[in-house]
Formats: sequence, C-alpha cells, structure tokens
Amino acid sequence: MPNDKLSQIPSEIIERLNLDRLKNDSGQPARCFLAGPGWENFLPAFQAALTGARIKIFVATPDKPAGSALKKTDDLVILTGNFQEKLASFPPATFDLIVLLWNLPAIKPINTLKQIHQSLKNNGQFALVTPWESSPAGPLNILRKACARLKLRMYKSDLPKDKRRLRKMMEEIRFHDVRIWLDTIQSTFPSAGYVFDNITEMSPGGLFREEVPDEIKLAIRAKFIELFKTNQSEPVKDITVYYEFGGAVGIK
Repeated sequence: MPNDKLSQIPSEIIERLNLDRLKNDSGQPARCFLAGPGWENFLPAFQAALTGARIKIFVATPDKPAGSALKKTDDLVILTGNFQEKLASFPPATFDLIVLLWNLPAIKPINTLKQIHQSLKNNGQFALVTPWESSPAGPLNILRKACARLKLRMYKSDLPKDKRRLRKMMEEIRFHDVRIWLDTIQSTFPSAGYVFDNITEMSPGGLFREEVPDEIKLAIRAKFIELFKTNQSEPVKDITVYYEFGGAVGIK
C-alpha cells in the first residue's frame, strides 16, 4: 500500500531523536535495535543520518529479508524471529537506541515497554509508532460483527487509545523527556479481502482470545468480505482506509 505519509515516518522519528547521543568517543559502536513492519524504509534513512558515526544495528524481522540486498556485516545483524525473544536474548542495558514500528502488542503492551526499558542503557533512547486501540475504526467494527456472527470473541485491545494514554504508559515505565505526536495514514486497497489481511497483519499477538484454526480464519475473512459489501451502496474498486496512530520518543 504505497503511501507518502509512510515514507515520511522515518524522518519524523529521526528528527525527534538526539542522534548526537549515538556519536561517542568510547571506541565502542553505539548499539541500536530495530523491529517492526517498515524497518526496510527506516534503515537507510537512519544510516544516512548517522554517516560517519560508529554504530551497530540489530534488525529483528519475522522472516528472512527477500533478495540479497541485506546481509549480515560487522555493522548490521539480521535476527530472524519474534522481536521480543530476540531482544530478551541480550543482557540488560545493552542498547543505546530501540525503535519499534507498528509492532507494539495489542495484549499487555506495557510488558513489552518494560522489556524495552530494561534493554536500554541509562540515557538510552526509545522511539515507536503504533496504531490506536480502535483504528482503523470502520474495518474493525465490521470485523467485530463478523466474529459475532460466527460466535467468536475478539480481544479487547490494550493499545493506547489516545495521546494522553500513550504518554501515561511511557511515563509509567519511567521514560522521561517523552514527546508524542499524532497523525493519520490514508491507504487504498483493491478489495475488502486486502483490507482484512492488512488489519490482521498489523495486530501482533493475534486478533482473537482463543487459538483459531486456519479454516475458521478463512470463514471470518469470508464473513468480513460479505459484511463489508453490504455496507457499500455500490461496488467499490478502491477502498480507502484511515489509520490514526501515535508516535513517541523517550529517554531511559
């Protein structure tokens, strides 16, 4: 889903970070941990902003990056698997910077924030972008109806619902100098099926309270598409979805 706003997110994060903190004279490279959908866009912008600095970047991704453009080097390490498990494999106070993109778990996100805080060095920086608890509102309402028709229960998301709650979560973990910003991404999809796939992919930890077999997931998808069509007065070729989200930076 190409989107100008998505391409701007790396610069919006970078301009709010104090990158001078990563340029030290200790002889040791600053250690940075990056995870979440969109890391491919963030990485080159981040590297360009730190040209000449000694940094070592660890990228956690669920799947091995396609192609040969990204390979392990002395300054770049690709970790394949769950980002929380990969982060937990390092000793506490390892990283100077952690960036989490669209990957804050919807169930007990506060536990992940605690893990990130523990993994940072003193005065280490943290940045994230996350969708709000009820975004995108229209498609999620249709998904809830689809689940109700099939007698399934969606979880109640614990993601922050607004700027105030995101700030409170960050400060509860004792991040300081917290700065929050709000924005909206507008994305266009060719069909309701693509909308369903996208909103479920953006929900780490799954959408449902119980383990759902693949055949049930397909039934939910089919019901979602059916209900989506009944909400339209006429066939729609391109479906526009609005994702409201928040961004935050803070210091340990």
